[in-house]
Amino acid sequence: MKENAIDRFCIKLCVGFVLALFVFVAGYHSGRSELAKQVRIDTLHIRDTVRQSFPVLVASEPVMVAQPVDTAAILREHFTLNVFRDTLRVKDFGIVTVTDTVFQNRIGGREFTYDLSIPTCTSMRRAKFDIGVGAFAQRDAYGLQASLKVKHLLLSGGYDFKNQSPHVGVLYMFGK
Repeated sequence: MKENAIDRFCIKLCVGFVLALFVFVAGYHSGRSELAKQVRIDTLHIRDTVRQSFPVLVASEPVMVAQPVDTAAILREHFTLNVFRDTLRVKDFGIVTVTDTVFQNRIGGREFTYDLSIPTCTSMRRAKFDIGVGAFAQRDAYGLQASLKVKHLLLSGGYDFKNQSPHVGVLYMFGK
């Protein structure tokens, strides 16, 4: 009678251990999938135009000229619409283009156009090991087992309830 109670206690202990391990593994994998959802990063391409306000005149000083002045050329230049474009290459990110329109010695318009690609990390660091639990059933045996995979090595162990014996195994996997 005493051996039977000990056997039942061992069975209950093993079942409790396997259930606790199962709950742990389920939480571990769901936590990893939540982490994967949170950490997932995609490449972001932005193309837009931003309009800026006009600059404010801070100081103005007249300049004395000692030679003859071509007033017609100065007026022609003053009333000419000039467009200046500057392209800035931002290393590893893309291109920003600044377009200034100058008319009557003032910036009449300023436009920023950019085509940026934010570099991202696409690979997630993989866990160093995997844990698995399961059950087995054969003609002369049934029980529970657990496994631990580290790189190419798979370690497994369990308990056979019918024959009341533990079992262990080691497996080396070739390839990926």
